[in-house]
Amino acid sequence: MKERNTDGIESSICPRCEKEEETWEHIWKCEENEISLRNTIEDAIYLKCEVLEKEGKNEKVEIIKDILSPFTEILFGDSIILIRKTREWELLRGIFNNKFNDITKKKEEQLIIKELWGAIYDHIKNTIWIKRCNTVIAIEKDKGISKTDKRRRVEETEIDKGNKKKKTKTKENQENQKTKTENKIKLVTRDKLIGITTKGSINNNWYTTMKID
Repeated sequence: MKERNTDGIESSICPRCEKEEETWEHIWKCEENEISLRNTIEDAIYLKCEVLEKEGKNEKVEIIKDILSPFTEILFGDSIILIRKTREWELLRGIFNNKFNDITKKKEEQLIIKELWGAIYDHIKNTIWIKRCNTVIAIEKDKGISKTDKRRRVEETEIDKGNKKKKTKTKENQENQKTKTENKIKLVTRDKLIGITTKGSINNNWYTTMKID
């Protein structure tokens, strides 16, 4: 995650555990989460089946049971697009892996697989992400940090970034101008040196003339 630029919170350290940097990966692994990512996924599958049973959609439940083994094998298998991650991390980023479509050729079953995938995604969001956001809001409230403070701090940061860019650009322009000036000086001095050499008086002017390699 981006470094916090708000009054009272000027660190990228996780505000919940206060132990590690709050990166995208840490959010889902933070020890302050009530449940692990893997267990959240397993709970989501169970709850989805429970809801379908209450709705009397037992056929869908049976389909989920039939495809569950290959579904979880794919979901918990190694990702080829996220280094050293399983495909559940793809799901976190909203990526539906095409391998799920290879589980069955029946369109009805493919739709149920997508429905299950969506249920897992929503459950993770509600169980981990939203709770994390609510906890951070509560922490900031306890520290007296308001939305206005955060907005003002962000605006100040953007202004600082803009000023830094301007300074960098100005410095680059100055350096470019300096280089151009030096080149001009070299050309003028070279012409002068050539003139002096031609006149045979270089020895008398060596220490007052720029040396050209």
